[in-house]
Amino acid sequence: MLTGLYRVTAVCSRESGKAEAFGKRHGAVRCFTDLYEFASWDEIDAVYIATPNSLHYEQCLAMLKVGKHVIVEKPAFSNIGEAEKAFALAEKNGVLLFEAMRSIHEENHRIVKDAISQIGTVCGANLTFMKRSPRYDLVLDGEEPGIFSLKYSGGALMDLGVYLVYDAVDWFGVPEDASYFCQKAHTGADTVGVAVLRYPGFEAVLNTGKTCGSQMPSEIRGRDKIILLDAAQSIKTVRLIDNEQNETVLSVPSNHWMEDQARVFAGLISGGKAAVSYQRLKQLALSVHELMTKLRMGAGIVFPADEA
Repeated sequence: MLTGLYRVTAVCSRESGKAEAFGKRHGAVRCFTDLYEFASWDEIDAVYIATPNSLHYEQCLAMLKVGKHVIVEKPAFSNIGEAEKAFALAEKNGVLLFEAMRSIHEENHRIVKDAISQIGTVCGANLTFMKRSPRYDLVLDGEEPGIFSLKYSGGALMDLGVYLVYDAVDWFGVPEDASYFCQKAHTGADTVGVAVLRYPGFEAVLNTGKTCGSQMPSEIRGRDKIILLDAAQSIKTVRLIDNEQNETVLSVPSNHWMEDQARVFAGLISGGKAAVSYQRLKQLALSVHELMTKLRMGAGIVFPADEA
């Protein structure tokens, strides 16, 4: 991998051809089509799970039970119940469990967090991540692609909104109350929506959606200054603007979009240095999943995983 801290040893896929093609590109020694054979191979230290959302939980448990460290593509779980049980199993078996929310590990995300102390009392925030999905055309044709399917724990909030929820919880903490207002496809999954998070003295408004794109910047408003962002994820530009319109650029050049989180995970797994503690990441993930579940259920979006 780019960091030089990992080596791809094995790949598992339901289709042997896909496993072999991916494995060949990345130097894997073995390829599997059976998840449990894959999990039991001793040469694997850590597993990255990048399957549809609804499959994450059972696959994660299979790896944790045999003592593998696990990195799960965001959103790691369908609901807070799954998250709590998975983290408890990881602790019981002495391994680490990570949600692969790459943006929170990037330096510009941390710069924003530090800059909030410079703007005076926070008055409000607007965070936006909207991107039209090519698969929305299938929805318009009456089909049900996984990303817009309740069966696979899909929808705009789960796919893109989770970035914004992570931002808000990491930057401002857990809100006092929260609501999600959305439009839904014929599949029952949300396609576009607005979440309102209520904090003491201000609201954070999160705009997300997969039916169209948006060029609207994100901002955090303070009594003394405004933090203006070019995006709420993979942030490239952070500007601090005072009430006289004087501007200071705070951002730094970005690394490869997954490099920072890869270094953090490797450092924690190896027992070396990392930019953040494992307990901090664990608590952040649990807080986000609790809030995501509240937002979704409040909007009447129920997954099969919620009823299991």
